[in-house]
Amino acid sequence: MNRALLGCCLAVVWLAKPGCAHASEQPPSDAPPVKPESAPIADPLEDYRRRHAEAQHLYQEGKLAEAIGYWEALYADLPLNLGYRIAFNLGVSYQAIGNATSAVEHYEAYLQELDKRRASGRTKDAVTEKKLDEQAAYARAQIEKMKAMYARLHIKRGHAGLESRINKLKSRLSGYVAWVQPGEYTITFGAGTRPDEVTTVQVQAGELREIEPPAPPPPNVIERRFETRFVTKRPYSPALIYVAGGLAAVASATMVVGYARTASIRNEYGTTNDISRAKQLESQYDGMRTLGNVSIPALSVLGTVTGGLIVGYFTLSKEQRISTPKPMEREKPSLHGHISPSHNGVVMGAEVRF
Repeated sequence: MNRALLGCCLAVVWLAKPGCAHASEQPPSDAPPVKPESAPIADPLEDYRRRHAEAQHLYQEGKLAEAIGYWEALYADLPLNLGYRIAFNLGVSYQAIGNATSAVEHYEAYLQELDKRRASGRTKDAVTEKKLDEQAAYARAQIEKMKAMYARLHIKRGHAGLESRINKLKSRLSGYVAWVQPGEYTITFGAGTRPDEVTTVQVQAGELREIEPPAPPPPNVIERRFETRFVTKRPYSPALIYVAGGLAAVASATMVVGYARTASIRNEYGTTNDISRAKQLESQYDGMRTLGNVSIPALSVLGTVTGGLIVGYFTLSKEQRISTPKPMEREKPSLHGHISPSHNGVVMGAEVRF
């Protein structure tokens, strides 16, 4: 196919600017004054049009690789509903350099978006629609032509992130159709370290071969061993017993001190001849006797509570079974030396294992 024919198929009318209308008559004299026009609004697609024109110029000069570079960058920057006609240009260019896989992928992207636009009622003027029809017919014809010329390898999609490559070509994520010349090909999935990750096939022109991906690698399961033990589950914290016992001890000590102080005051009261001191001792005696009378029931209650807590702590306890994972056993570091004879003497070495 010569470049002139391909050039006729390129999307030369792309993102066309609207034309300007000029009035042929003067406005009536009684018309309101026209406000001066504001500065023209910058066209947001101007840069894309410039880059598209540069790519077309490179294509016409036969610099297909450079033109493809311009169009690929432009196609990546534009949304598909605006850049679908660039996909057609890329399809033509890739076909011209013999990259059938990329050519078909871009032809199909162009046809798919064109069908979506027309199904949703988004159409252009009659001249542009006719041009689009011609391009669509050309793309379909080229796809059918390449089906007869090439073999197709359908690399099915595997587990997430699985890459594949054909012979020494660049790796791609699985889930695509490669258009190749008839012959033998080796398809490698992932790192290709497992036998099921490498497949070799022989294909003929016009053949479609389905390539199944390998099964995902088994998960790295670490076996954990568990040990079972029995623990005693107490009904409450022993701190309650400590608190109640402590309060009972304080009450007991208070009672003992109170009664000892009361006896001391009583003895001193019986021997003193000082009236003022006697009055003071009498007042202290009444206070200490009241403290002793209060401490007795307090000690009784706290003693009962403490005893009840002790009995309940042991009688209400239950045995509970608990399984816990055993700690991972690691190989201890070791040093192994070896000596072996050789034709020049001996070979000495050492091996350290961690």
